[in-house]
Amino acid sequence: MRSEPNNINNAEQPWPVQGCLTSQAPFIIQISKGPGSTPTKRMLEAIIRSAGEIFPEAIFAVHLDHGDEETCYDCIDSAFYSS
Repeated sequence: MRSEPNNINNAEQPWPVQGCLTSQAPFIIQISKGPGSTPTKRMLEAIIRSAGEIFPEAIFAVHLDHGDEETCYDCIDSAFYSS
């Protein structure tokens, strides 16, 4: 089964994880800067880490979908992102 990437830019969006667990499909979580007031990259990373702890059987990659140059380098240096 193919799974579509899921962009995360607020606290409610990581929960499609449930559907991927049901189908046992690996998935990609993409972080992007959303419109208006959104959580910081650090907050989004914490949400994703928490989801990983709540659902340890989940198999997923974390992808920076869009970001400025500084954010891209920060993500590379963090070793948290798969791409």
